[in-house]
Amino acid sequence: MSQSVSVALRQAARRLAAAGVDTPRLDAEVLLADLLGLDRLHLYTQADRLLTPGEQAAYEQRVQARARRQPVAQIVGYKEFYGYRFTVRPGVLVPRPETEKVVEEALARWDEMERPPGRRWHIVDVGCGSGVIGLTLVLLRPDTELIAIDQSPAACALTAENALRLGVGERVRVVQGDLLSPLLPAGDPPPASSLSGISSIDLVVCNPPYVPLPDWDELAPEIRHWEPKMAVAAGGDGLAVYRLLLPQAIRVLRAGGVCVVEIGDGQAEAVGQLGRAVGFTRERVGYDWAGRQRVVSWIAPATRKDARVD
Repeated sequence: MSQSVSVALRQAARRLAAAGVDTPRLDAEVLLADLLGLDRLHLYTQADRLLTPGEQAAYEQRVQARARRQPVAQIVGYKEFYGYRFTVRPGVLVPRPETEKVVEEALARWDEMERPPGRRWHIVDVGCGSGVIGLTLVLLRPDTELIAIDQSPAACALTAENALRLGVGERVRVVQGDLLSPLLPAGDPPPASSLSGISSIDLVVCNPPYVPLPDWDELAPEIRHWEPKMAVAAGGDGLAVYRLLLPQAIRVLRAGGVCVVEIGDGQAEAVGQLGRAVGFTRERVGYDWAGRQRVVSWIAPATRKDARVD
């Protein structure tokens, strides 16, 4: 028997609430609106519309997936980030709204930098995932080129796909590699990039895994069962990637270049110390909309040391 939109929504919300979903009604609406090609507001103008058998079956599959705690973004296949729509899929981290603070801090620091003479700005997005940070910056600042790096072949493919779909593919290079290793030569800093045509990096951005591994089992099922663990958790204290990344970042950045990283709440002092230890200066901590520590940024000085953090 065919259901109306309003009945389907009501039943779906009940099922999702029983499954422990935090926002059952919202998720039920998003899943159905996307399926019908509507926005959520227009669902209510069609509350009495009867779903076709095909629509009802497809909606049932979506609700079942969400009840298994699969993230909504993976089910619908996209996530909105900073006003742009990015394709997402299982196996690659779903972008979070708080990561938009990395973009905001990068833009603020950008406006403080001196323009590189006679060339475009060069950005590196480390652990790019679906590419949301680096691609958003390229979309907002046309005179830029991006190197997007990730260990995951799936993430590299997804970033390249998003770059093409968003119309910036010609300004983006996607490289599979471990942190900044594709940019590091064997010799001493300052480096000449091993990637053809890039001689100086202006901005390094990164949303690294920062959840301590012992905390993994306490995370929501949407993360534990559906997100790549290597993109979420690292080390006993959550700082393992910063210890590797920051000594590399200060080597690849030009004098006066900027490094911006996302952090977990309460990690600012520890991450800041790691940055100071390798020679970064003018440290700044940014907060998200909930008042939690969310980003740390620094400037690379004219004179830097080839520091290592143990």
